[in-house]
Amino acid sequence: MLARWIAPIVGLLLVLPAVRGVEPDRMIPSDAEFVWSMRPKQVLDSALLKSQGWDLALKTLLSTNEMVQEILESTGVDPFRDVESVLVAARGQREKGRFMVVARGKFQPSKIAKAIEKQGKENGAPVKKNQEEGATLWELPTPAFSIYAGFIGKEAVVVSNVKEDIIECLTGGIRKEPSRELKTALERMTGREAAWMVGLVTAESRKEMRGPDAIREFAENVDSWSLTLDMTDAIAVAMNMHTPDGASATTLRKTIEDKFFPFVKNTNKNGPNGKKVESLLDVIKLETKGSSFGIKAKVDEDLLKKLMSN
Repeated sequence: MLARWIAPIVGLLLVLPAVRGVEPDRMIPSDAEFVWSMRPKQVLDSALLKSQGWDLALKTLLSTNEMVQEILESTGVDPFRDVESVLVAARGQREKGRFMVVARGKFQPSKIAKAIEKQGKENGAPVKKNQEEGATLWELPTPAFSIYAGFIGKEAVVVSNVKEDIIECLTGGIRKEPSRELKTALERMTGREAAWMVGLVTAESRKEMRGPDAIREFAENVDSWSLTLDMTDAIAVAMNMHTPDGASATTLRKTIEDKFFPFVKNTNKNGPNGKKVESLLDVIKLETKGSSFGIKAKVDEDLLKKLMSN
């Protein structure tokens, strides 16, 4: 049952929009370590996407996927019309993972609830509807954990695997603010990006970052990171790594410049796509500002055509 629902949800998240700017959303759990957001209309309306016909291709892809269509028809959701924003916040990994997904827009709660209940019944895992602390919850059992869903009027759909968090979201929002570190990371976003994500590098995640020197350098020097995507007549991507001080940022930049980029260039310059790789590397810019190290790239229509040519 879980796999049947997750695959389409992941697909839908790729076309759903973003949250309001840089202020911590009241739906972000206080212990969140990662937040993701996207504005699909901004992407779909971009000149570059339309010039490549990718907007129509995406709509065609969704319309020909039977599983996605079944979910959209049963829930009455049109991702290109009804959904205005999506927030994804998470903490931890694997069996310790906790997540919150909030989709805002115009929904039909009764139709969505009916679809959820039908899906559970067909998969031998009946969905439970409960009233707790003033909130109405639908509990979807899975082999690993229960997933809870609820509605805020017709304006938002909330999904989480933490009952306490979703009850707070449905009854006014998370009471406790996110950590100071996450708030600082969120404040670096302008809120105008087509898509963005921020994450913290915690002590737990550092332990799992083993491998090449560059990975160890990242783990040792980075406190948080952010990734932004803007689409107009070009695709602009920026990855920023925020370190404790300027010396750490400089060290990280030197590691990337000395080890990663030479490796990529030497690996691909004589290969069949060597010229394409060099063209892409030419538009990648590295910069250090204060205690942050950034990697930026901008791909316009001409470069895109070159990269996609045979």
